[in-house]
Amino acid sequence: MSAHSRPVSHYLVLDVFRFVAALGVMLAHYALVVVLRTGGSVPDFIDRFHLLVDFFFILSGFVIALHYDGRIASAHDYADYMRRRLARIYPLHLLTLVLTVLIFALGVSAGMPVRDPARFDFSALPSHFMLTHAFSLTRALTFNVPSW
Repeated sequence: MSAHSRPVSHYLVLDVFRFVAALGVMLAHYALVVVLRTGGSVPDFIDRFHLLVDFFFILSGFVIALHYDGRIASAHDYADYMRRRLARIYPLHLLTLVLTVLIFALGVSAGMPVRDPARFDFSALPSHFMLTHAFSLTRALTFNVPSW
């Protein structure tokens, strides 16, 4: 099959743009954490990376719509789509949550001060496991705050 005759369901350039946007969003979030911890400031170019959040979501929505166009015609199709999305997103969410908890625990065990203890409220962990942590069920956003 030639490059011109393949279906228009996958564009490499869009994946590259999504990767770059996701990387920028990650850098912006971690830069903010460093600033909160050190009292420094974020360089201007990194401070603007938060704009990539909207770009990432819009582009991802377009890619998902392009891929699933005409494929969801029933409740069963929708349930299958939701299972696939959960299988794709949930493992990364859990990995990030576990790493955040481990980094927090290592920092505390090393005697590092905790600037925002409400962010590490272990009673909020069940809401993270159930993906309901951004539903205002807790007093504050906790652990992996960018995962809302």
